[in-house]
Amino acid sequence: MPGSMSAAGRRVVVVTLDACDRDLVLDWARAGELPEFAALLGQSARAFMCAPRAFYVGGVWPSFATATSAATHGFVAFRQLVPGTYREPLCPAESMSGDPFWEHLARAGRRVAVVDVPRIRVSRDLNGIHLADWGNHDPVHPLPVSWPPPLAAEIERRYGRSPVGDCDLVDHSARGLSHLCDALAARIETMRMTYTLGMLLNNGVPLVSALAVVKGTLGNAAMEQAFEHIEKQVREGKTFAGPLGDTELFPTLATHLIRIGEESGRLEEMLFRVADVYEREVHHGIQRLKQVKAADPVLRAALEGVS
Repeated sequence: MPGSMSAAGRRVVVVTLDACDRDLVLDWARAGELPEFAALLGQSARAFMCAPRAFYVGGVWPSFATATSAATHGFVAFRQLVPGTYREPLCPAESMSGDPFWEHLARAGRRVAVVDVPRIRVSRDLNGIHLADWGNHDPVHPLPVSWPPPLAAEIERRYGRSPVGDCDLVDHSARGLSHLCDALAARIETMRMTYTLGMLLNNGVPLVSALAVVKGTLGNAAMEQAFEHIEKQVREGKTFAGPLGDTELFPTLATHLIRIGEESGRLEEMLFRVADVYEREVHHGIQRLKQVKAADPVLRAALEGVS
């Protein structure tokens, strides 16, 4: 904020990150991979948030916006039981009680701009703008909504549809099921590969020899064949991350983190971190498969061995 501006005239920018691994962002900022974040971290106040235990992770956002607990704003999970029944409908953002802090600011005469705060209803008659669910990974509205209403269409006209997409939603079709299973299988192999390789390196096994061992643990024929090429490339003096990324068989995030680990001399540590990341993703993916199985009788038979 420029020092010449009075306190009343200062512009305050609040940046919040959803579905973000705090340790990864801090590591990338320190390593120079995220220079803008490094600048923000060095000049701004910051705080870390987490959802209360037994509450849906998205429940932290209404609390952040309204400065109240879930007991007050009423949002506990994306599906909530109707009292006195066994019905569990989706919980719309409009059901949230309490006013977000930006509505208080707007009523006090301050201009505000709110973009993609998760799980929050759109503020109407706002002294400013509010865009919701354009780039959120788990939107509560089927299409972006905004105040003023024409803003959402204008954003899509100028910048296109959400760059993120509904990545947390499962398409209940044979094609959607196949995509989810393929993604889950790749994450299982990534988790297994990085953990095994990290253990071998941590026990003093040279990288080339460790890659040969890991190759035999992979349960995917294409990945096993790709590891033969990776092992050869590393033997010739190449990095591990480069040939790994060239295969396009492993998640981009995994290869990116492994490259950072190699460049920083912390490959073993990064391998264990990647394994931890994908262990959580595998657990989440299996839960999503179970949800599909429970919700869609047509696909239930196809999921009978998944647990």
